[in-house]
Amino acid sequence: MGSEHYCLRWNNHQNNLLGVFSQLLQEESLVDVTLACSEEGRLIRAHKVVLSACSAYFKALFLDHPTRHPIVVLKDVQFSELRDLVEFMYRGEVNVDHRQLTTLLKTAESLKVKGLADMARPSDGDDDTVGDRVELVPADRDDEPMEPEDLRPLSRCRTPVPAESRTPSPPPTESDDNLSMQSEPSDMTTVCRHDDQPSPSGSGLPPVQQVPLVSIFYIIYYTVLGF
Repeated sequence: MGSEHYCLRWNNHQNNLLGVFSQLLQEESLVDVTLACSEEGRLIRAHKVVLSACSAYFKALFLDHPTRHPIVVLKDVQFSELRDLVEFMYRGEVNVDHRQLTTLLKTAESLKVKGLADMARPSDGDDDTVGDRVELVPADRDDEPMEPEDLRPLSRCRTPVPAESRTPSPPPTESDDNLSMQSEPSDMTTVCRHDDQPSPSGSGLPPVQQVPLVSIFYIIYYTVLGF
């Protein structure tokens, strides 16, 4: 008779992740990427894992340029649009003025933001991504910053796990810290590299030129905006 195994489930796990990630974004804690608007010179410091999970564009960008803390300069993107898109990726929702909705959806389509990018093209009943589309609802309140949920008790269920189904995880692979130079040229995004952690600012977002750049060299990473 095989040994019994227990499934430990935290019912509040997803809500806790949403709250913690939003708090880390607000406090600029553990950030490892800086998003910059070239025209306005304003910055948003974020986390590559969150951006990669919600945007195929950022995922491909970070895989092609595995630097410690890249600075991604987005051309032809307004800061208000970038701020709303980052909030959507962290919280799953955002309040947008109806006059800015069309432009925001076009930018989301260019950056391949999941949920929003699908709204820029007509819906098809056979489309597998229909379940990922967001719902447009009127905003009747001002959003408050999301706080981490309280820890709830773990629920325990007895679940037999066959021994043959437990396979060892493959060892992690180490990626080279050097930038890849094989990407095609583009005029949308500039990726800068520096090894020093940017200093947090308590008085809003500083201009791009105030970011400490140590041993920087530039690479132009090309993609085409669909405007």
